Amino acid sequence: SVSPLTLWQLEEGLLSKSEDGQPVATCVVSEEEGLVVTEQCPITPGFGPRSVACMSIWRGSLIIKRGCHSGQDVSLEDQCRKESCVSSDLSKPVNFCCCFGPLCNQKYAE
Repeated sequence: SVSPLTLWQLEEGLLSKSEDGQPVATCVVSEEEGLVVTEQCPITPGFGPRSVACMSIWRGSLIIKRGCHSGQDVSLEDQCRKESCVSSDLSKPVNFCCCFGPLCNQKYAE
């Protein structure tokens, strides 16, 4: 069954559906010389109601990782913002943000 967070994302147009009808997030994986590489990620199996979002991890101006972030609704609702990727804790040397919406992790901010 589809989780409440996934239903909300589908209704808001933040997730799309794959060819076989599964909800997927479309996230930026890398961006080099203006070429943006994206991937469509399904919800990974696991415990409890689950959904999927996009994320970025960076240190200063260096991007460490970008892509999909699948997890329990409760943690995604706590960590992720709609359509903007903003770090929650600037005291750490490495920043993490996650967000809901197609390619929302292309731009990220401290």
